[in-house]
Amino acid sequence: MEFMLHLYDSDTCRWTTKLVPLPVPERDRVLPVPDSATETLFHITTKVIMLGSTTIGWVDLWRGILFCNVLDEHPVLRDMPLPKPARCNRRTFCCGSPSPRRDITVVKPPEQQQLSTKYVEMGSYPRVEHSSPGSDEDSDDDASNIVHYWTATVWSMPVPIGSWNDWHKDCKIDVANIVVDNPRHCQLLLPPGSSIDLEKAKVTVRNLVTGHPTLGLGMDGHVAIYFFSKANRRADGGWLIAVGVRDSKLQGIAELDVRKHVFFKRYFCAAGISKYLINATGQAGTLVRSRFIRSK
Repeated sequence: MEFMLHLYDSDTCRWTTKLVPLPVPERDRVLPVPDSATETLFHITTKVIMLGSTTIGWVDLWRGILFCNVLDEHPVLRDMPLPKPARCNRRTFCCGSPSPRRDITVVKPPEQQQLSTKYVEMGSYPRVEHSSPGSDEDSDDDASNIVHYWTATVWSMPVPIGSWNDWHKDCKIDVANIVVDNPRHCQLLLPPGSSIDLEKAKVTVRNLVTGHPTLGLGMDGHVAIYFFSKANRRADGGWLIAVGVRDSKLQGIAELDVRKHVFFKRYFCAAGISKYLINATGQAGTLVRSRFIRSK
């Protein structure tokens, strides 16, 4: 398999094109495309990451990363498969879009010198819960409501990338164990006028339809995962919730504009632009932990 690498030199204002070979496609050995797949191409780039100052990774969130040092005289692509899918996701592996359940990023916590690739995969398990009296939730059975219990597993690999065996499980977030201890978060989650009840807010988080995990950039040393959550898939609006990967604590929540989030899709991406902005005091903006740009 061969690819074309197009490079732009800002000093000469010229483009150059190089043929970039792929010697060994590792993903076909580790993560072969199943017969049930709807996405059967070898690679579909869904995200691009920087693995150092001159190495770029083109990520197919289903199966792997193609990466190379683009400034090498003779650049060569390498293939790094992603971790194998969770057992609950094997039936839907390579079916449709991967973004509702997967994300990847590269972070450098302040206390560490080495970059780290972080990859997250969500797993969901349907369960039946009894609705409270007078509930107006849609259900085929008035006595119960099917909701999806979910977990999110974070994998890590040091940069520079070595072997597929270097992937290791970093941590696992279980929705049943998410800690809600901020009264402000409670006010946003519960109906207007409700009294502050942290336990009820925790139950609300557990019953939300949740997906599209987005890994934070960890610029302040606190890596979090941001999830898109709604009362149900057809509900207007929803929330963006931030959960710490180490303590499973609800770190932040923002209510989304009902006019801009009609469908259950990701309308945002993580960005570090605010790190370079200067506010009125002459200091870089550091007031918010999450930095997002809304995509149209």
